[in-house]
Amino acid sequence: MNEPIHAQRSCRPIFLMGVISSIFLGIIWVVFGFYRSYAGDKYLIVTGVYFTILSIMWQVFAMVSLRYKWSTPSALVMIAVIFLVCRLGLRLDAVSCQIATMGSALVAMFVMLMWVYLQARRDERSQEQLPALPKPAAIAYILSPYFFYGLLYFGFLFADRFAAGLILDRYSNVPFAINSNYQRPMDLALLNFLIVMPFVEYLAAKFSIWWYQVAKPATPQNVHRLVGQLKHRYRVVGTLVVSIALGVGLITMTLMSMAHQRSADMSLTGLGILGYLALAFGLWNTIILLTLNQMPAILKMLWPVTLINLVCGYVLGHIWGVSFTPFGLLLGGVVFGWLASRQVRRAIEQLDYCYFYSGY
Repeated sequence: MNEPIHAQRSCRPIFLMGVISSIFLGIIWVVFGFYRSYAGDKYLIVTGVYFTILSIMWQVFAMVSLRYKWSTPSALVMIAVIFLVCRLGLRLDAVSCQIATMGSALVAMFVMLMWVYLQARRDERSQEQLPALPKPAAIAYILSPYFFYGLLYFGFLFADRFAAGLILDRYSNVPFAINSNYQRPMDLALLNFLIVMPFVEYLAAKFSIWWYQVAKPATPQNVHRLVGQLKHRYRVVGTLVVSIALGVGLITMTLMSMAHQRSADMSLTGLGILGYLALAFGLWNTIILLTLNQMPAILKMLWPVTLINLVCGYVLGHIWGVSFTPFGLLLGGVVFGWLASRQVRRAIEQLDYCYFYSGY
């Protein structure tokens, strides 16, 4: 079937669209920053370049990982080592370290792209005839649900920051600013979430693979037995996901207590950890739904919970103070986790429709 070759060929127009979009958005951000005078010119340019390189880097990693699965972790470790060497060994300032790290990443991306391109060209020459690729307009149309999924996902992830940035002192003259006493604890909660997510994605992939394996030999006569197996495995893996998230959160809170952090910071971080825990549980269910081709159902769940996160966070923070903004994240995460779990359980109970819809 030559799936890797077809996947690499399909990625090229998608990658081109992604690069153009990243550069365009980076330029828009820098121009808007100049107009609003958010920061000094040097920092705005560095931020724009940093965003553009980082965005393109993730796209390159996605392409290269189709052929070399360990390329992305290896590259990330190398980038972290370069940053630590610049920061601790050479004693450079943070901005210089970021520039050096991103410059090294840019060179590494160029080398990786050239290597993958040469390998792909060699593989394509070995094939007698390859099918024509769809037009870019068709690719954009097919991938548009995934674009909105990513938009809503990251919108939910940072909706509490946006709500907190809108809650300003009436004497301030800026249109948007996040209180540093709010951002630091919530950034720690976000870091906790990012540590948990690799385990969540791994468990979701394992559950989906196991589901596919036990579903292949299933017959109409033993479908009820299959439903029972799926329900039991779903409960076990779901409990494991929640347990891992709680364990990492407890470690984070313990380290904060040992560092003698303020009780207000610990409360904010605790609320953020609980909100992101609910989000992680919902995303675990979402990954399972993606393997079942349930993207419309996912979008129907994501946009209202993102709205709940933003509106509730802003209203509560505006009435009682910015420290109440994470309650919007917590409420939206709980609703999202419940809706996503209900959708997966419904798919397990209605296997015939589920398999027909997902093209098993």
